[in-house]
Amino acid sequence: MNRIGSFPILLSFVASASLSLTNCAEPPTCHELRNCPAPERDASDGAAQEGGCNFTQCGALCTDTSKDPQNCETCGHECPGATNADAVCADNQCEIQCRPGYHLCNGVCASDVDATQCGPACTNCPGTTGGVALFCVNNACAECTPNATPSRCAENTPQFCDASGHWKNLATGSCPADRPTCSNGQCACNADTTIDSHNCGACGHDCRGTSCQSGLCQPIKLASGLSSLTGAALAITVDRDFVYWTSDDGTISKLLTDGGTPIRLASGIANPRGIAVDGANVYFASWSDTAKGSIIKVPLGGGSPVPMASGLSRCGSIAVDGASVYWTEMGDDNSLGSLKKVPIEGGDPVILASDQGIPFGITLDVGSVYWTTAKPGAIVKIGKNGGPAAVLASGLFLPAGITASAGAVFWMSGRADPARPNDDPGISEVMKIPSGGGMPSTVASLQVGPDNLTPFSMTSDATNVYWTSDPNNMVPAMNGTVTTIALTGSKPLTLAAGQPRPGGIAVDDTSVYWTNIESGTVMKVAK
Repeated sequence: MNRIGSFPILLSFVASASLSLTNCAEPPTCHELRNCPAPERDASDGAAQEGGCNFTQCGALCTDTSKDPQNCETCGHECPGATNADAVCADNQCEIQCRPGYHLCNGVCASDVDATQCGPACTNCPGTTGGVALFCVNNACAECTPNATPSRCAENTPQFCDASGHWKNLATGSCPADRPTCSNGQCACNADTTIDSHNCGACGHDCRGTSCQSGLCQPIKLASGLSSLTGAALAITVDRDFVYWTSDDGTISKLLTDGGTPIRLASGIANPRGIAVDGANVYFASWSDTAKGSIIKVPLGGGSPVPMASGLSRCGSIAVDGASVYWTEMGDDNSLGSLKKVPIEGGDPVILASDQGIPFGITLDVGSVYWTTAKPGAIVKIGKNGGPAAVLASGLFLPAGITASAGAVFWMSGRADPARPNDDPGISEVMKIPSGGGMPSTVASLQVGPDNLTPFSMTSDATNVYWTSDPNNMVPAMNGTVTTIALTGSKPLTLAAGQPRPGGIAVDDTSVYWTNIESGTVMKVAK
């Protein structure tokens, strides 16, 4: 047995058993001391027997010298400690107890992860074939320190270190064909991700037919030659196969998302505005200074436009679900705006909310309709079947586009700058609020600065928000951008720059689509 001096070294800890007595002039019997077992009685005659205590008076202290490390066996004999250990006294012998994370090896306390003194047997773990020192995990020699993140490769298969300290292949097996090379536990592609259009910015990120420059997919032009606008955006939407848009020449058109020849669905429409699509029809709004507004639908395959609601004021944004078409409508005096709906199969329009000032953007979730009002600046919500309207956020500066995703509502607005004109924001912000209400928060704060970009239209998918930023008259029209950011917030990523006044925006599973007002084009870029 290992010893310190002449005392055996043990692993067990025995607490000091000492107590102070105010009067210890006469050595007390064991049963007279606090916490001492009472005297036992002999079974034959009931006589009291000694309780087995071993208390000794050491100065003014009455202590059990068989357990007291300050007075071990005799008064004044203090047990010595050791590195990474505490001194104890057990059965009149000084011992040490290793602290947590250490164990006894050859009279010293070694670390539990020391591969040269591993576990109770104090094993010196051998090296591997490659000469890499092994590890001590859970008192046993191991190959690695447990970590669920893959960090090495077995040929082309990533491996991680499991809980027992051994290398294990990922369940997914070898690296896939698009990322065939395993390096430091990660599958990578043999490509220059700054220029490779199939691995642009990251392995496997395909630009879907466009080029890759500096790690960013470049946009392509799907359609051109459309009439340029002088203030109203070209609205756009997309389904599984086609992209649809309105043009100020009074036409509604569609085009395969991979490109081709545009197909005209309707013409002769007075100032077409918002646009939406479902599995059967394309829906859009129409109004002009000389004609009342209308909500119109046309079959996806083409045919005669069908008015769904007419005699309206200035219709704006539009949205559709499986039952109804919803739209915002500005009053003739810019103050009596409203939110309305009409059944898809036809019927009388229903006013969901009135006295809405200047309503602009609109979006839906499962049970509610949300919209922005420019004056007063607010985000408003109402049930699809009506009821009281709820203001989710107020005091905003010209809120515009709006979208709903993942239980939250997102919108774009400016932040007033006293040094600028009244309707000229100094900072543009992407904001969000829980769809059930709560405190608004900023997802992205974009300093307008000399470029003076104003967020215009917005959409979203399950992970990101996307928006167009439209330069105002203070800068060249070619300075517009298309931008995205994660729903949870991060650094905004510019998907396209130098765009001539981008307007409406839409997304599908792979790509982002938008219209350029100034050049009359429909654009696309990979997400």
